[in-house]
Amino acid sequence: MAETWLNAADQFCQFIQANYAYQVFTPGQVEKLERQLNQAWQNLEIGLSEAVILNAQQIYAAFSDLRIELERLQNEWQMLLQAAWEAACQLLDQADVCEIVPAVDLDGNSLPFEIDVDYWSIGRLTLFKQEMSYVRDRLESDMDLPDSETLGHWLSIDLPQYSHALADILLDARINALNSQLRINIADLVVRALQEQGFALEGSDYEARDGRNTYEAQLTNLEGSQVQVQVAPTGQALGANELHLHSSDGEERTEHELQQRWYEVSRSLSRYGLEVGPFIRENAEPYHANPAVNPRRHPVAERRRGSQKASRPGSSSGD
Repeated sequence: MAETWLNAADQFCQFIQANYAYQVFTPGQVEKLERQLNQAWQNLEIGLSEAVILNAQQIYAAFSDLRIELERLQNEWQMLLQAAWEAACQLLDQADVCEIVPAVDLDGNSLPFEIDVDYWSIGRLTLFKQEMSYVRDRLESDMDLPDSETLGHWLSIDLPQYSHALADILLDARINALNSQLRINIADLVVRALQEQGFALEGSDYEARDGRNTYEAQLTNLEGSQVQVQVAPTGQALGANELHLHSSDGEERTEHELQQRWYEVSRSLSRYGLEVGPFIRENAEPYHANPAVNPRRHPVAERRRGSQKASRPGSSSGD
């Protein structure tokens, strides 16, 4: 009878070792019962059969309880693994769908043209897809699989954060594209205002011809004075653009004349709905006229260290 119970317990041990990841879910438990089982076999060999019967029954019952617990833990882990894998695949699918999306206007309404999310998010969508691919591949691999605690953390915290991150990437890309268009609109209003002051447009474009960069326009007047208009991005918020006017005059002008020019430009801009801040000099160097200014030459090439600069720090908003 003792030998029968020991053989039954031994078979239970082998079944658990062959069918369950006992080292992961119940570390040390099988090894502990194996030691007790070996000790019982030794007791049987020295003739303690009656004591072995009770001991073998207890070991068998312990293996039975352990199998039930392992079955529960492994089923729970498999469900967590499947749920995490499906969530990662779903986020990857959403990222693929979001590569090209409709642009939006200031009110959030869709516009009849599309934007490249990865371009306008400065590569954040590609980085997101790389991270999610790593998570998916790890869940598909037979090596280094996360435990139940890690899977639970991924499902309750990490993967929802990835979902919010994808939504933020999409929103930021749309805002960046909209801000880029706003920079053109703002510069156009400034050019109109300066044209009312006698300046003529010579050229305009984005820095490095990249719509994510500063938009610049160059103007000159008959007196040889030059103005460079710069509308630069200052952040991710809607309307986060900053307007700078860089003046280079053929004739020396007083501080009052420079401020008066800014006030006249400001009044002209206000008529177009553009809010403009006060006149601020960007450097403290003494102002001198630039005698090398030639209205027939490109104004960017004619800027000098002593040229006067007036700017409006902060965000500018326009139609």
